[in-house]
This record gives sequence, C-alpha cells and structure tokens, in this order.
Amino acid sequence: NSVSTSSVQTILASPANKTIAVASSPICSGNSTNITVSSSEIGVSYQLRNGTTAVGTPVSGTGGNINLPTGNLTATTTFNVLASSCGNSTQMTGTATVSINPLPTASNAGADQNGNGVFTLAANTPSAGTGAWTIVSGPSTSLSQFNNTSSATATFTPFGTGSYTLRWTVTNSCGTSTDDV
Repeated sequence: NSVSTSSVQTILASPANKTIAVASSPICSGNSTNITVSSSEIGVSYQLRNGTTAVGTPVSGTGGNINLPTGNLTATTTFNVLASSCGNSTQMTGTATVSINPLPTASNAGADQNGNGVFTLAANTPSAGTGAWTIVSGPSTSLSQFNNTSSATATFTPFGTGSYTLRWTVTNSCGTSTDDV
C-alpha cells in the first residue's frame, strides 16, 4: 500500500495600487473634505493617513470610488492611503494635498471717538481678507464721507451733526468679520 498526500497552497496577492485625489481643495480652515480612491477593490480596506498616522477609520472597497474623510483641517496637509487585504498591505504611490484658506482676520474698528470735524479712523489691517468701511447709522449714510472706504486708517468727515455708527468689515472667501465704532 502506498499513501499519497497533497497540499494546497494559497497565494494572497497584495492590493493593487489605485489613484487617489482630493475631492475639494482649497477649503476653509476648520472644514473637512474627502480623499477619493478610484476603482476600489472589494475585500480591501483603505486607511487614510497623514504620514504614518491613521486618520479616521478604514473604509471597505466597493469596486467603485470610495471617499475617506479628512476630518477638520487647520493647516495644509498631505495624505496617503494604505490598502490592506488578508494581511498584505500596500501604500498607494500617490499622495493628495489639501490646501487651507484662512478665516478672515477678526475685525477691530478701533476706539470710539467723540468731537467735531474730521475723524481719523484706526481699524486693524487684515492679514487675511480685505477691509471696508460702511455706515450703519447716522444723519447721512453717504459713503463719500470717507476719503477711502478700503483703508483701515480712512478719514471720516460727517455731513451732518449727530451720532454715527461706522462698521469695519473684513471679508475673504471663508467668511466675514465685523466690528462697529
């Protein structure tokens, strides 16, 4: 009698390299976006990473595009994706960088002023955004009372006697900040 034995060997392939891309960039500071993995593989788990640090939880492949959420960001960040299946892992060769636009500088219209004649305003100069003066209330709301509505240190010459409320507004693509004097 002879005894015959056979063995079966299973070979597990590493996940295939996939294209990754940013869903939206730039974004405003404090917001989030997604990193998209194109043509994900079923049975493969995709982990978004910042360097070697995991971001969020792994997402299972669907055979189509999948989104990996970045979480809220306050600085420009470059992400990579690690794909894992059956103990084999592959870092996707591409990276995706999310650029951040800052929020507008907090508006400061300066100190309240009293008196007669011409007033020199003293608002802050924004480092993020542009500033503009408007008149909230007063005997006249004509913007021609300012020598330059976009200068933080504009002069204001009232057309009428009375109390005025002036507003310094700092605006950029991520929002608006206002302060009154």
